[in-house]
Amino acid sequence: MAPPHPSEHDGSVPGTVAKLVAALLCLAAAPLFMRYLARFSALDAWTMNGARYLVVVAYCLPFAVWRTWRNPERRRVWWSVRRVALASIVGQATWAISAYHNEAGIIAFVIRSTFLFAAVYSIVLLPGERAMMAKPRFWLATAGVSVGLVLLFWDALRSGTSSLYGLSILLLSAAAWGLYWVLVKRDLAGHDQDQQLNFAVNAVYTSVVLIAAMFVFGDYHALPAVTPRLWGIMACSAVTGLLLSHTLLYRTIQHLGPVVTDGAKCVQPFLTAIAAWFLLHEALKPTQWVGGFALMVSSGLLLSLRLGKKTVPAAQVACEPVGGEES
Repeated sequence: MAPPHPSEHDGSVPGTVAKLVAALLCLAAAPLFMRYLARFSALDAWTMNGARYLVVVAYCLPFAVWRTWRNPERRRVWWSVRRVALASIVGQATWAISAYHNEAGIIAFVIRSTFLFAAVYSIVLLPGERAMMAKPRFWLATAGVSVGLVLLFWDALRSGTSSLYGLSILLLSAAAWGLYWVLVKRDLAGHDQDQQLNFAVNAVYTSVVLIAAMFVFGDYHALPAVTPRLWGIMACSAVTGLLLSHTLLYRTIQHLGPVVTDGAKCVQPFLTAIAAWFLLHEALKPTQWVGGFALMVSSGLLLSLRLGKKTVPAAQVACEPVGGEES
């Protein structure tokens, strides 16, 4: 299937908004699925994540091979995406582990600090982005993210719902996704003619490594005992968080642009936190809600630095981490 090439006038506004809402729901569900599996399955993080990626590779590998077989000129993406895939592997592995040590609401808010990490990596790796350091909004947003993280972490540590290890793993995941974002922009700038292929190749590399890690570090012998219900939940987690959300975001950004789409994604942590309260009985404390709000406002400030800049290549969107950044 060829990637869509809609004009800015293609598609109805209600249809585009519906896709955006569906994408937000998929992203909001990702931490809930992960947290549910961490709490109620007998699987460790490596095995659970490897099982989810069996679904991903079953779709992405045939698609990537078929696409590059039809167009040999695009085969070089298998080499170009290597650094992007490395960041993706670290981000996905730590994302899964974090679900075993943090509640869903904490995960949803903290992972949005990816915005700050991406800004810092951009300053280091992309010379054209260094001008943002001269803008007060950058430093205000940095301070806001720091305050938000402290408020979120402080109560989590005091209440025993997380640990220094769990929070460190979660921050490492956010840092990896921030690097992923920047590497996509730098390394895949010449491959934006086939964004779906970029995503599929990256997903293949990530899947192969995480499935191998399941056999090395995980208790894969527990998989035959997994009930059909839990297999179904893992499959839904993979489809909604790793495949469907990407497709919906890709189609949405064609009409609304990356700034509007990313801005709308700031709603997602609030949806996750509210749903976790009802479905998993995991409630954030008042100070954590304040911290989450501060983190979202700060993310909006960082996002506003992109306003007025040249439109981000669609390749960046197609390979952008979902679920968060995470999935």
